[in-house]
Amino acid sequence: MEPARSNTARQRKIRIAIVEDNAGLRRELESQLGRESDLSVVGGFGDAESAAAALPGLEPHVVLTDIHLPGRNGIELVRKLAAQGIGAEFLMLTTFDDDDLVFDALRAGAVGYLLKRDQAADIAGAIREVQEGGSPMSGSIARKVIKEFTRKPSEDLASLSAQENKVLQLLARGRAYKECAADLSISLDTVRTHIQHIYKKLHVHTRHEAVAKTRQFL
Repeated sequence: MEPARSNTARQRKIRIAIVEDNAGLRRELESQLGRESDLSVVGGFGDAESAAAALPGLEPHVVLTDIHLPGRNGIELVRKLAAQGIGAEFLMLTTFDDDDLVFDALRAGAVGYLLKRDQAADIAGAIREVQEGGSPMSGSIARKVIKEFTRKPSEDLASLSAQENKVLQLLARGRAYKECAADLSISLDTVRTHIQHIYKKLHVHTRHEAVAKTRQFL
């Protein structure tokens, strides 16, 4: 009977994979998380390519990944694995709470976002929370997300310059970049620069998203 209970206990462990290019930190996380009775570290990787090749076969429940990896970054790794449907949840682990990275990671499929300065106990708790259907985030990250969702859309639109507004209006009318340049008597490169600024200020990534957001809130 005792072996049967042990097998059941092992089956109930949360299987974790760690993708972190800092070998020292990766080993430290493997050691600390491996001491938890309900967690099992099934793999550690120093880059996205090796992780992408091995993770489907390891069948982790939670993948803890750094964003800044050599070659393909952690966000691209999450996007790739999420598209494959490997059945894992993704927790981002990074040094900086950069706004763009936070939202890019969440859009890619991450369910949580932690800072490396968080204690190992907090990371272990976040892994358990993910398995229970939660979306754990470091305090500073959570504040950014809340602020983003409570932001009045008009504030984003009001942040556009007069020239950026003109470009956006032309885009909404279906004008091509070259046509925008001709209509405003500016260079094509200047139009592209304005569009980059528009995307950043409106927190969008495509022309369609920018126009949709404008039409929704104007």
